[in-house]
Amino acid sequence: MTKRYVQCIIYLTLICCLFAQHAQAQFHFGSLTYDKGLSNSTVLSICRDNAGFLWIGTRDGLNRYDGNRIKQYRSDNSDVNTISTNNYIYTIVEHPRQKTLWIGTQQGLNIYQPKQDRFQRINFEHVRPKNSNHFAVLAIYFIESSVLLGTNNGLMCVKNADHPKIENVNILPGLEIYSLLQLGRNILIGTNRGLYLWRDQKTIEPIKLSHTNSSAISVKDIKRVATDKIWIATDGHGLFELDILFQQTAHYSGKTGLSSDYVRAIAIDKAKNIWVGTMEGANLLQPDGSQIQQIKSSANNPFSINDNSIKTIFIDRQGIVWMGTNFGGINYHHPSVYPFKVDLADGNFNHLSGNLVSAIAIDDDENTWVGTERDGLNLRKKGSDVYRKIELRSNTVKCLLTDDKYIYVGTFGAGLARISRQNTTDIRYYNITGENGITLLQNYISSINRDRLGNIWIGTGNKGLQMINSQFTTAIQPTSTFTKNTANNYIKHILASRNGNLFIGTAQGLGQLRNSTEQQGIYRSEDLLKDHYINTLFEDRTSQIWIGTQEKGLYNYNPKTGLVNRVELFPTHSYYHVLGIAENNANEIIISTNNGLVFYNKLTGAKRYMDIQDGFPTNEFLPNAIFCRDGQLLVGSHKGLISLDVSHHQSNEGVPKLLISGFSINGLSRTRVDKVLGYLNPDRAEEIALKHDQNTFTIDFSSDNLINPQKNSYAYKIEELEKEWNLTDQPSITYTNLSPGRYTLRLKTANNDGLWSNVSKSVVFNIAPPFYKSIWAYTGYTLLLMGIVYFFYRYNLDKKQLKTKLYYEEKLHHDQAALMQSKLDFFTKISHEIRTPLTLIHAPIEKILLDKRLDNQVDAQLQQVRRNIKRLLHLTQELLSFNKMDAQKLTLNKVAIDSTSYFENIHQSFVVIAEESGIGYVLDNQFEGSFMADPQQLEKVLLNLLSNAFKFRREHNPTVQLVIRQRNEDLFIHVMDNGQGIKREDRERIFDTFYQADAGKGKEGWGIGLSFAKELVELHQGNLYLDNPLQLGQQGGTVFTILLPACIRQHQGIPTEIISETSTTESTATCIPDSARDYQLLIVEDNDELRSFLLNHLQTCYNVSAAANGKEALAAISDSVPDMIITDIAMPQMDGYTLVKSIKADPDTAHIPVIMLTAKGEEQDSIIGYQSGIINYVTKPFNLQVLDLQIFNTISALELVKERNRRYLLLSKRDENISNAAATYLDKLRTMVEAHIAEAEFSVASLAENMGQSQSALLKKVKSLTGLSVAELIKDIRLSVAANLLIQSDQVASVAYSVGFNDRKYFSKEFKKKFGVNPTQYRENSLR
Repeated sequence: MTKRYVQCIIYLTLICCLFAQHAQAQFHFGSLTYDKGLSNSTVLSICRDNAGFLWIGTRDGLNRYDGNRIKQYRSDNSDVNTISTNNYIYTIVEHPRQKTLWIGTQQGLNIYQPKQDRFQRINFEHVRPKNSNHFAVLAIYFIESSVLLGTNNGLMCVKNADHPKIENVNILPGLEIYSLLQLGRNILIGTNRGLYLWRDQKTIEPIKLSHTNSSAISVKDIKRVATDKIWIATDGHGLFELDILFQQTAHYSGKTGLSSDYVRAIAIDKAKNIWVGTMEGANLLQPDGSQIQQIKSSANNPFSINDNSIKTIFIDRQGIVWMGTNFGGINYHHPSVYPFKVDLADGNFNHLSGNLVSAIAIDDDENTWVGTERDGLNLRKKGSDVYRKIELRSNTVKCLLTDDKYIYVGTFGAGLARISRQNTTDIRYYNITGENGITLLQNYISSINRDRLGNIWIGTGNKGLQMINSQFTTAIQPTSTFTKNTANNYIKHILASRNGNLFIGTAQGLGQLRNSTEQQGIYRSEDLLKDHYINTLFEDRTSQIWIGTQEKGLYNYNPKTGLVNRVELFPTHSYYHVLGIAENNANEIIISTNNGLVFYNKLTGAKRYMDIQDGFPTNEFLPNAIFCRDGQLLVGSHKGLISLDVSHHQSNEGVPKLLISGFSINGLSRTRVDKVLGYLNPDRAEEIALKHDQNTFTIDFSSDNLINPQKNSYAYKIEELEKEWNLTDQPSITYTNLSPGRYTLRLKTANNDGLWSNVSKSVVFNIAPPFYKSIWAYTGYTLLLMGIVYFFYRYNLDKKQLKTKLYYEEKLHHDQAALMQSKLDFFTKISHEIRTPLTLIHAPIEKILLDKRLDNQVDAQLQQVRRNIKRLLHLTQELLSFNKMDAQKLTLNKVAIDSTSYFENIHQSFVVIAEESGIGYVLDNQFEGSFMADPQQLEKVLLNLLSNAFKFRREHNPTVQLVIRQRNEDLFIHVMDNGQGIKREDRERIFDTFYQADAGKGKEGWGIGLSFAKELVELHQGNLYLDNPLQLGQQGGTVFTILLPACIRQHQGIPTEIISETSTTESTATCIPDSARDYQLLIVEDNDELRSFLLNHLQTCYNVSAAANGKEALAAISDSVPDMIITDIAMPQMDGYTLVKSIKADPDTAHIPVIMLTAKGEEQDSIIGYQSGIINYVTKPFNLQVLDLQIFNTISALELVKERNRRYLLLSKRDENISNAAATYLDKLRTMVEAHIAEAEFSVASLAENMGQSQSALLKKVKSLTGLSVAELIKDIRLSVAANLLIQSDQVASVAYSVGFNDRKYFSKEFKKKFGVNPTQYRENSLR
């Protein structure tokens, strides 16, 4: 009995293990682990909220998963809006009405507010056990408006969920409450000390579980699995089933098929199946509990669960089963996901021989034949996972075909192999050698198929098509016409259709062979899809032909209509390869591509995809390596054989909803971004206001579809910028540098089966412009513009009025200015005209004074004439100075002035007038030092004031005083008279230009004296003003005061610059050298008297000629080039400036020095003269002695220049004072002479011709530069060269001839004249 019982137990165990293994193959689990972003691998609680986010509580932290990324929520003691702790998140439950999350932790209760993405911590200090450091909330259960909390200290209650406050209801204190279930008014309570019933929420009753000590049972979970069944999960005692009367009706444990007696979680899926999590794996039970399927972790299956220790199970509204494990994070599964496995070549004898699976076939006995590239043929018997390799001559299998007796294998290099299905060692080969009576075209067999007559059609690598009859006795090669009409000899695939036609896929199109006579097998050919590379062909149940191409996708051919249509498989891929085609059912075909598998519904056009994101080892499949039968799909890839059960696929019909899971702004911290969002959850934000510098941001989003979430796709657009949707599979978009404005971003999503959301999600972004572009700024700009317009309007109006008002004033001022200018012009012209006759008076007197033979009386009289001439010159200069003052060009020449002598001289100027007119004229100078001023300009001021004082004196007993006073370093000069004074109304304008007060008859003036005087004083940084006579002890009259500030020098002695009118001219004669008497001077002067005077004066020393203007001067120069020119400036026909420019522009005359002798005494005139090239500027009247010395110095300088030029020309000794122009000319001159030095006939005319000059111009130019004649110059150059040659040779005659001397005696004579010795002695002296 015991033996039989043991055998039975072993048998049942084996059955359970086999069943568990079979069940394991039906599940395909994904995972979320620590490495993928979970805060901890121990998962204690799971919840899916109303928005679609998955919440995961772990041993260390809370996590939120959106299908793409995991966000961790960490506790922060400094922020009360974070979760209270990271330790042990035991339970997460969503409030059914509030849609808030209630979270039980090691440190109490937290409520997550999804709108603000924040937590509310619920105070528990008043209910925490006194002997415990923590208050753990282990279970949460909502009952209407109240909430029951299972804690580590019994059952607690929150009576009003809207105003949460924990209250201790004193139910099962001291016990740990793990689970709660409401049954009517009764509450089942699972604790660490058994199961309890809170009957009518009034009394507590323990419920006894049979075969156990109920008080020792730890109840982990309670679920109502049916209307009359309640399941109790216990820790160590298995799974109990109770009826609605709380009576035990069943018990499941390890003995009855559960993976473990330590049961921790129970969940019911949409099919009413019950998922049970234990310490040793998960279990799937039928609703009635009749079958148990164990689900465990497997190291050989990457799609099994990560860890067998299951802590919690949650099934969401999509039917996804989420399992939290102890050490492996989360595993999840959905029934719609195809379960698959991959058979790999891993070196095991019973496994595949190679991973490059190139051909697949299943025979009538459901045995699987697998061909590989380079690794041979494999056979797997029905119901077995063991592969056996069939040895062939070639290990490269290209294609397979089965019939009721044989398996036909097309190989690369070994031709066609026919293997008996009954005896796999019975193999016959057919190849190009004619083995077994049939000769093939090629040993590379690329495709095999059988037509409905039983003939075997063989496609070769590049030899075209061949047919073997059904008896396998002969091989027929198609006729040349047939072959010619075939698209290409590179046969990729052969399809024999049900109606007897053959389709041949080649590298250059599709050939169709129509069967015209069934009995004889005669075909006629047609071509389709020319220039298409055909990979695969397939005929479905409705006789539609499906054509897979290289790069150009999938085509459908309808034999009835003859139409070929392209089928779009990938909307985002223009080019892709279709490698294999199979049929799942009447409506669905399966296509293998280089982008994974495509499940295509022929009726609706719907497409589903499986690829590497679903767990496939690769997306790359081999051509025609695909086979499907009875819902079992086999696909050959580069990484093994993939097997899928496609018989019971459940499409995802759930319409997805887009979720916004994150929002970030470039350069902003998380805290600042939260502030921008208004502390709202990004998914709840409908409008986001951004500043102008926050216009680069990123939006993270996801779908609420968590079934294969990696296959979700998304679309987005900004309505204001884009018309078309942008498709993407990336759950994030970034916009950069958006311009200010209002933008509406629309987002939508498609689930894993391509079903799009009905409604798009909208978020409005309102990007504010910078302040200078804001509405307030533009308002300000508008107001400012209006103000500017108004200002300009008022300005123009006022301007027009002012223009009208000032018109007459301006006219009056203009008239006065014109009058003033005319007066100034008159004064200037008069002054220039006066200077010339003064010169004619002054120059002869200067010449007479130079004669020492004059007696004293005559000399004194002439000195008096000389002084008055100078006085007249000062007057004319004053007129010119006033003109310069008006033009703001007058500058001061300040010197130290002795007060006593200077003011005495000023005083003496009016002594004679005072005596003759009976005027009391007094000089009162109490300052005896020196002061800084321009003596000439100050004299003009004082003379003007004294002249006015004398003019406007009193008729009876008139007095005039010149008073000088010192105050610190300031000098005060008072000019006072006792005349009639100045009227009050005239005092303010007395210093205005051209203003004249009513002074009485005979006392009128020009109105410029006082104005000019004031400006001169202001140039001294001083002031001239009308003073109060009473303050100076005067009873009436007029007082003008000159203030010269900080001008007094402190006891430094009398300087040499003292102005004195008593100086005399020394009678010194200018010594004229004899050499200068040959110099020719040209005088250019339009005044006949002055021209004659200069001519008479200078011709005693020089050769002098004269011209009346510049034009005559140029004519004279062209006839005879002078050595020097003395010219006036203001002349008729051509002035002096133009004359000088013309002279300097001509290379033949540019060397002539020019002295300007003119009445224009202004600095600007002299600057213009010097800029034009003159060497001296002399103003009229002039001192004859000064003019003589200037001429003499110029001639001396010319002689020095000539000497330097001679040395340079003859000895090549360059002087830095020689001008570049002269050096260039002399170099050219010497080069020309040396070039013809041996020519005795080389003359002045020859040299002039070579120099490009006339003989006269050459003579003048050479004479002016060197002082030599041209003939002398040529001779001197010849002798200089001869002297150098004599040092090298003693042949005097030869040297003479080489330098152009035909007569040796004449050469010796001239040589001795130049060097003082004859040629022979010169050589001897040079060699010593």
